[in-house]
Amino acid sequence: RFASRCTGGDNPDGFWSGGSWSTVEPGETMPEEPTGMAQESDCYPGLLVGIGASCTYPGTTDEFTVNVRGRGRFLDSLAGIRIRLDNETIGGRVYDFEASHQGDGVWLIDRVAGMTAEPSFGAATAPDDQTYTVGTAIETLTLPEATGGNGTLRYSLSPDVPGLTFDTGTRQLNGTPSTAGVYDMIYTVADADGDTDTLVFTITVDGGTDTGPSRDVSVEDIYCDATRVDSTSVRVDVAGTVRAHRRLFNVRVAGYLDGEYLGADFLGDIPAGGTRSFAVAGNVTTITSDSTCTVRVFFNR
Repeated sequence: RFASRCTGGDNPDGFWSGGSWSTVEPGETMPEEPTGMAQESDCYPGLLVGIGASCTYPGTTDEFTVNVRGRGRFLDSLAGIRIRLDNETIGGRVYDFEASHQGDGVWLIDRVAGMTAEPSFGAATAPDDQTYTVGTAIETLTLPEATGGNGTLRYSLSPDVPGLTFDTGTRQLNGTPSTAGVYDMIYTVADADGDTDTLVFTITVDGGTDTGPSRDVSVEDIYCDATRVDSTSVRVDVAGTVRAHRRLFNVRVAGYLDGEYLGADFLGDIPAGGTRSFAVAGNVTTITSDSTCTVRVFFNR
């Protein structure tokens, strides 16, 4: 059998922070653990420490604690927002430590002795799905900030939405959309090691004022089936055929139930007089039994 010791505490992911593996035969004595072996009470990146709780800087008896007022203390530092020691020598020992207040007296251990947790958006949620109109400037959309990770965190947003610009420094999306369509957005944070975390949401860009049936395209044989999943959710399947009355490029069909976005089907290019079948499915939250399915067709001439 094997004898081992590793750290992780109540972190479900845990991590191996050094140590040794030893084989022990039946009847033999378990070997003594090496000096400096990580202990269960040690601080580690990703650990949450609440009021009255504590953890110990690895290899020392120095504790990080949170007092009854929700303030964190480590060595001579007492703070309400953040404690940070960047390889500082105190009492002949080098300390590399960072912890940040998450709210309600709960602190997150961000860095210990050069180890950091992977970048994470934590409890932050993705922004609501956005709907914009071609030619109309959007309100600034600020995306969430991540924590953890090694080095400087870098943000990206893809795919590009024509007319909109994402500022990686401020994490803000601005501009005036120029091309109708449905865009499945992926918002990513990456650290210096290449570790990442992502959030997803949808941007729908309408083509502008509805002036009635399009001369360029028509939707035929539309089919809508809504099946209740539970008391508040409905599974919706929408299908049909798009007919192009002139050559169209990059044709996309978006489905909606009572105006709530279901999903999209990308049909590609359609020649004049040509047809393409589409199918869109998704779950929506609704308690009404009388709902209406609609579709919107987006394309480039």
